[in-house]
Amino acid sequence: MQTIAIQCPRCHRRFALNAPDLGAMASRPFRCPKCGFSAPFGQLTGRIPQGAAPLHTHIAGGQPGVQGGKTRVASKSGVASLVIEDSGRTLPLAQGSYIIGRASSDSTATLKLAPDPYMSRQHARLDVIAAGPVTQCRITALNPANDVFVNSRRLSRGEAAELRDNDRILLGMTKVIVKI
Repeated sequence: MQTIAIQCPRCHRRFALNAPDLGAMASRPFRCPKCGFSAPFGQLTGRIPQGAAPLHTHIAGGQPGVQGGKTRVASKSGVASLVIEDSGRTLPLAQGSYIIGRASSDSTATLKLAPDPYMSRQHARLDVIAAGPVTQCRITALNPANDVFVNSRRLSRGEAAELRDNDRILLGMTKVIVKI
C-alpha cells in the first residue's frame, strides 16, 4: 500500500491517502470534502491518464474573468508563468491583465494564489504584454495597506515595477517567482 499526498487545487486543503495501486486509481475521481472540487486522482498526483486533458486550476488567458457565465482558463502554453515557492505550483499566464489575490470564497481576484490571511482579495495587478518574441510583465500595488515587494523592494500604492525572469515577489506571506 502506497501513501499519496494530494492538495486540492481550489481550497488548498491537503490530504494523505493510502492507495493499493496508484496506477489503477489514476482515472478514479477525487472529490474534496471541503469545497467539492472534483478531478481524477492522476491529474492531482501528476500521473495523468492516457488521453486526459491537463488540469487547470486558475484563471488566465486574454482578458481574464467571467464571460458568458463561464470562467475562461488558459492552456499550458502561456507566455509567462508564476511559480508559488511554497507549493511549487506553476501558473501559466497568457497576455492580459490579472488582479492577484488570496484564494478564498469571497475573493474577487482573477488570479487566486493561496489561502494567505495576509493577502487581500485584490492585492496587486499583474499585466502580461507579449510583443512578438518579447514578453513584458509589470506588477502594480493596489492598496497602501497591502505590501507588495519585488526583490525585497516595497512598492507604494499605484507604483508599478517591471518584472524580469526569476524576480521574486512577496504578496502577504506568499512568495512567487516570475518566469518569462
